[in-house]
Parts: sequence; C-alpha cells; structure tokens
Amino acid sequence: MKSAQEVEQAVARYGSALLRLAAHYLSSRTEAEDVVQEALLKWLQREKPFESGEQEKAWLYRVTANLCKDRLRSAWFRRTGPLEEDRAAEASDAWEVWEQVRALPPPYRTVLYLYYYEGYAVREIAAILRKNPHTVQTWLGRARKKLRLELEEGG
Repeated sequence: MKSAQEVEQAVARYGSALLRLAAHYLSSRTEAEDVVQEALLKWLQREKPFESGEQEKAWLYRVTANLCKDRLRSAWFRRTGPLEEDRAAEASDAWEVWEQVRALPPPYRTVLYLYYYEGYAVREIAAILRKNPHTVQTWLGRARKKLRLELEEGG
C-alpha cells in the first residue's frame, strides 16, 4: 500500500500533465479531472513496483489515454454536451489553433500533443501508445501536413 506522501508526490509530479492529456482527448476539464482521478486510483491499486520513474510516467500516460478512449466510445459521453465553464475557454485566440488540432483524427492529435507539448521523442511515444516507431513518425508527419493545410486555409 502506498503512503499518503507517495500519493501526494505522484499527484504533484504527474497530475497536471495527465490533466492536460485527458483534456486534450476529451475537450472538457471536468471529464478530464474524472479520468485523471481514475488513472491515479489505478496507480494506487497497482501492487507491482515500477522499475523507474520514466516507466511509471509512461504507464500513467497509457492508462490515462486508454481511459479517455474508453470514455469517448461510451454512448453516455457521446450524448452529453460540454459544461458552460468548458465553453468559456473557447474565447481565447489560441482556441482557434486548438480547434484545428482537435479536428485532426485521434492518433494525429495524440502524437502532436505528446511530441510538442510533453516533449517526448518518437520512440517514447511509440512505447506509450504501443505502436511501431515508424507508425508514430508517419502519424506525426501526416498530422503536421494536415494541420498546416487547415491553418493556411483558415488563416
């Protein structure tokens, strides 16, 4: 069983990054918070220790991403709309670019986020997503091209 201090350290170390990842997938802060809590509960229940901090971080990213994908597939999630507080964020200029990124297919969005925002290398992203590094590189290239075209057309 993990101590309260270990839990606090994990939340401090990974909480905001997991929240950004979940919000990236779900486009809702409240839904993202729920997913992060669920991922951290799974971490808390895990009995096998991690070999390193990087393995722990990758595991948490993978669990969070999978929980988001599960939520997106659920019929309940598809029938609900965003809360007013989530809509307020739409007012910023950066929201336009974010909308273009969100419009990309999920694999493209995810690799862009992990590569540019979280700073992962292609091989690390491949390990997190359990994909071939060449697949991740292809997705990254296609995502850049698609985003560039969308931004040029819209701007």
